[in-house]
Order: sequence, then structure tokens, then C-alpha cells
Amino acid sequence: MPVRAGAGGPLAAVLAAELGVAPTAEAFRSVPVDDVMAAQARVDLPGRRGDLREPGGGDPGFGLAGFLPVLGDDVLPADPLAALRAGASAGVDLLAGSNAEEMNLYLVPTGVLDALTEDQARGALAAVAPRVTLPGGGTPGERYARAMTELVFAGPTRRLLDAHTGRRFGYLFAHRSDACDGRLGAAHATELPYVFGTLDSAYGPSGLAGHHPSAELSERMRATWLRFAATGDPGWSTWDPAARCTAASTAPATPTSPRAEPAPTPGRREGPSTVAAVDTSERVGRYVRMVALEGQGTELAGALLRVADDMAAQPGCLAYVVNATPDEPDVVWVTEMWSDAASSEAALSRDIGESGLGDVLALLTAPPDYIEVTPLGGPGLAGLPG
Repeated sequence: MPVRAGAGGPLAAVLAAELGVAPTAEAFRSVPVDDVMAAQARVDLPGRRGDLREPGGGDPGFGLAGFLPVLGDDVLPADPLAALRAGASAGVDLLAGSNAEEMNLYLVPTGVLDALTEDQARGALAAVAPRVTLPGGGTPGERYARAMTELVFAGPTRRLLDAHTGRRFGYLFAHRSDACDGRLGAAHATELPYVFGTLDSAYGPSGLAGHHPSAELSERMRATWLRFAATGDPGWSTWDPAARCTAASTAPATPTSPRAEPAPTPGRREGPSTVAAVDTSERVGRYVRMVALEGQGTELAGALLRVADDMAAQPGCLAYVVNATPDEPDVVWVTEMWSDAASSEAALSRDIGESGLGDVLALLTAPPDYIEVTPLGGPGLAGLPG
């Protein structure tokens, strides 16, 4: 988020006044570094930075930070994206991505997500990005969080990948932490304990990883990052600018996750069941609930039906049923059944552009909620292979 030369004048004046010096480079150099850094922390706050908006009304720091790189000096002589497009990093392999709910880190623990009204959410967004409107679906706070996640994290990451001329790989971290009463989600920094294998020190009531971190996901991510560091290839196809991401990192929520929704309850029949019991010791099932962007439920269902066509050809897929919700037009359920966990993992961890899941992710208001189940018996189950 670099700023043009001269745009930092208001903030420089505020910092100089805090230090009691003139707003010049020479005066700042005369102050001990520790004093300058302490003063920066005191003034880099909403309401103290001055008006940093550019002529078009946008704030390069989106109201989150005032001290940003400046274009046109000896440190950053050219626009970074222009330099990348010109091949400045052509010889470098790049792995870049973002988290699905980045802004939750700032808005959920503070209570701002719940406190924002419609007018406040619109006003806060207009103050830093006047040409951007709140997306549909959800509370004002949730919509504001999605808009800011796109502005601050997801959008810049995609532009970086688009501009890079060397080998490039994208990802989306969508695993939801159940911290903060199950609401933290795939927030900023929640991927770090998974990448560095530090779940033991990041779980619990005050940990980013929440109460039910996935050790299996951490092992997969560490192996992926190590493979990329060693070979320049994380194990999936290179970045496609037409897609939202190339690979997704996620793991199903546990059945006790506060975010998990109850599975649909089928009709009951009185009396003992006459359906033969079958051995289901290795089979795995899953109910997946997805919420589309406002008014996009039909499109989401269509995208999932295309995914279902792909899944039908995958080894071990016994069922992949897409279900509409009559009284919630933007909610779609998927009922999955697999012959074993390995088959499920192999099918769902493929390139999401190949499977069609990339189109699904682009239509969602938030990562899906999952409930893992073990199929026991019922009409249709006894006749399935496995």
C-alpha cells in the first residue's frame, strides 16, 4: 500500500509536533530512534494521523496504518506492481495467498463486528474507499469485514500474483478457528501456527487456533511449504489469473464446533427398521452448509452441481448430493459420502480449478460449515459398494 511522494505531509507534521521538532528529515534524524518509534506508536491511531486520503478520496492504508512506503525515493523508486510486470522478479518462484476472513482478527475480539450498525459500516468503508460498496448478505459488521478483507488482503494478493512474471502459486487459507466462541474463523494470522507447527502453544481459550485445531492440516501445510522451499513447487498448478485461487487449505469443523449447523433431519417411520445393516466402518460422510452472496443462491447451486458431476468420476465417491433450502434461498447443503477418508481427501484436495470448487468459493459469503458423520444404515446405503 505505497503512497505517492508528499502524501505523508500531514502525518509527518503530527509526528514532528509529538516530538517537538520541525517536520524535516534533518530534525527527525536528530531524535533517538527509540523516541521516534515510541512517538510513531502514539500518533498512528485513528483520529491522530491527520487526513491521509488521496485526491480520489481513498486512503492507501485503509484507516489501519499511516506509516507506509513512499513511491519515488531511493528506497522505492518505482511502483512495485509495475516493476513486477516488467520482470523484476522473473527469476523468483512465488507462493502467496490470504485468509478467507482476515479482518475478523480485528473485529471479532474487539466486539466491533457485532456493534457496527448499517450506517456506521457504510460510513467507515466510505471514509477509506468511497468507490466501494458493502457486499450483500449478513450483518453490517460481517459485510464490512468481507469488504475490508478484500481491500486490504485478498485484492492486493491477487494483484501481486497477477503482476509476477515468474512461476507463481496462489492459495486460500479457509480453515475456521473456533476461538472467540466459534466466531474468529479464518482470520488474519490464524494460518501461522499451522505453517510453523506451533499448535501446542496456540490453542485454548486465548489461542488463535481455538479449541479444536487440526494437526492433520498443520502436517499438510508444513509439508507443502517445505516442498516449495526445497523445489519451488508446492504441489499444485501455477496461478491462473482468471481464478480466485489455485489451492485451498481447510479442514472440516468438528461436530462440536459452535459454528457447525445441525444436519437436516430426515422423516422418521414408526416401528423397527427393516433395512439391513451394512459394514460402514471405513465410510465417511459429511453435511456441508454454504451461504451464497445475497441473491446468488441459484448460481451457487449450479456451481455445486457442476462440482457434483466432477466428483461422480472420483474414486470412492459414493454420493455428492446438492440440496436447496426452501425457506433460505441463498443457503445450499451438500450431502457427501465416501468409501473412506483417503478417497475424500484425495478428491477434495485437488486443484480447485479442475474440480470447479474455485467457482463455488467465489460465490460464498464465508467458508462452508461442516459436520462429519459416520454412515450407519438406511435406504440406499446397503446397495452401495465398499
